[in-house]
Formats: sequence, C-alpha cells, structure tokens
Amino acid sequence: MSTADDEPWRLRLCVEDDAGRTMPLERWLISIQTELDRLKATIEQLSIQSRNIVQELSALGSGLAESHRSAQGFRGAAADLHQRMDELDRRLNNILAKVEENLGGGQTEQAMRHHDYVDEYVALVEQKITGLAREIVPDSHPDAAREKARFVAEVCTRLFKEPEVLEQQLIDDLSAQTAAPDGAVQRMRDICTGARALRAKIAHGRPQRWEFGGETGVPIDGQWREPWAGANDDGIVEFVVTPAYFVDTGTVLQKQKVFTCSAGPAPGAGPAGGQEAED
Repeated sequence: MSTADDEPWRLRLCVEDDAGRTMPLERWLISIQTELDRLKATIEQLSIQSRNIVQELSALGSGLAESHRSAQGFRGAAADLHQRMDELDRRLNNILAKVEENLGGGQTEQAMRHHDYVDEYVALVEQKITGLAREIVPDSHPDAAREKARFVAEVCTRLFKEPEVLEQQLIDDLSAQTAAPDGAVQRMRDICTGARALRAKIAHGRPQRWEFGGETGVPIDGQWREPWAGANDDGIVEFVVTPAYFVDTGTVLQKQKVFTCSAGPAPGAGPAGGQEAED
C-alpha cells in the first residue's frame, strides 16, 4: 500500500503482440523505434541507389544499342527498387497502425496529455492537500487517519465534483478551524488555483470525468478503486477520499481512493455517478 510520503503510484501498461505475448509498453516502444530507424536507413540507402541508377541511365543515353540494353536492365532494377520501397512503406504503415491500436485506439498528442494531467492531479492531492491535512489534524488525534482522510475528501469534492471550484466555501471552512496553521488560507487558495488550471487544461482534451460514485459497505473493487493511505487493506469501503480519473468511455488512468474499515456502514444504494470535467 502506498503512503502519502511514498512516490506517486504509476500506471504500467503492457501490450500484446500478434503471437499473444505481452511486454511492457516501454520495451515495445523501443522495439518499434528500432524497427523504424532500420526502415528509415534502408529507405535512405535505396533512395541513394535509385539516384545513382538515374545518373547511370543518363550517361548511357549517348550510346545506341548497348545503351538501350543497359537502360532496359536498369529500368528493371529501378522497378524492383520501387517495389521494395512500396513494401517498406506498407510495413511502416502497419507498425504505425499497431502503435495507434495499442496506445488506446486513435491516441493523439492531445489524448496522451491526460497522463501528464494525472501526474499533476496526484501531486496536488498527495503533496499539497494531504500536506495541509497533516498540519491541521495532529497525529495525537484519537482517529487521526480517518480525520485526515475526511479533510482530503471534503477538499477534493469541492475542487472536482461541482461544475466549478468552490474556493470560497473551502476558505470559509478553513478559517473557522482553530487548528489551522499560519498561512493555511493562502495555501488553500494556491490549491484552488492549481485545481482550476488543471480542470481548464483537461476540458480541452478527450472526454474525461471525475468518478466520486461507488458503493460503500462493500469490499474494494480493485479494478478501479484502492485503499487510501492509513486505511485497512482488507476492510470494506467507508467513504471516497479522492475521485478516480476516467477518460473516454471507461479507461481509468488513476484509481479512486477510498477509506476502509473492518466494519463499515450499510451498503449504499449504488453508484452516485461522476462529474464530467467542465471548467
């Protein structure tokens, strides 16, 4: 289980080749790049050969019969080279198609930016919001882990669940807390500014949503949920701490984090639904 002081969770992707073998995405991309470099070198070599043939044909044009016979032979060689280049082009197109398919179907630079946005989201939560929670809720608190998690949950709800960042509500709640450290209000303003900027960038990419929904009182669904630091790994869900980050119709780039306990509340009525990113 990761803690707030650990390095951020990183998603590791694997791809499957035509033979059904899987390999890490990084190693597969390296092999693709190697193949592309090899094909590029081959194409450049063939291009040089083709230019040399054209030059030789021009020089032989002054001859009559012998020149004609030589030209015929070189035309055949040029046709063979052209055929080989067409084959290389076809193979290159197949490789590019596989890259597109294994990166999620039609991935673009705009879509790949979601991975950078997830890193920003995780850093905002694990460094800034959780850091503020540690200062507001002392370790001496009889239920420190749960109270810190609830603070993070309330902040995330007002940052990402509503159509816009509810900054003033967060500032008002923080100002009312006697345990708030010096500079806490400004730090919360900085958090809100960061969340607002992140949401603005996300809104210009492929469809994305923050998923706060999901049942409570049930075991964790490991496909898209994981326990929050300090929660019971084998417990049941008590409440959502941070939302999952979904793109397109259901690709999860960051799992929902939940606080668990050994004996939680009764099962909920069902998922509450997520909030589309719009800012």
